[in-house]
Amino acid sequence: MKFKLFSLFLTLSPISTPAASAACAMTDVSVQVAVHDKLKHPAEQESNVTQESVGPCLGNTITSTTTQFYFGDAGVVKQQIDSHQHLSGGTGYGMGVNTPVIKTPVEVKVDVDNPATRLKY
Repeated sequence: MKFKLFSLFLTLSPISTPAASAACAMTDVSVQVAVHDKLKHPAEQESNVTQESVGPCLGNTITSTTTQFYFGDAGVVKQQIDSHQHLSGGTGYGMGVNTPVIKTPVEVKVDVDNPATRLKY
């Protein structure tokens, strides 16, 4: 009899247990690539990322990606990315669990010299 009650408890426990959720996560990936006459004018590459969150949070995610690519011989190369992420809401699903928001800004800046831009024909 004890074994049957224990089996019944194990069978019903997933029904009364809330689903597991992860912490909130914010990810911003910015990629800037310039292929040009780098020796004459290095590229000016700037990325401004703000990530803010308000209140408790559980199980929400934000992901944004931006790519800028320049190939040429226009002299000065200026690349700028402005990104703003805002995350709010969530109550911990009534479990009283407030987890920190994981903020991950990723910036990739590549400035490649292209010697072909200096060839004289």
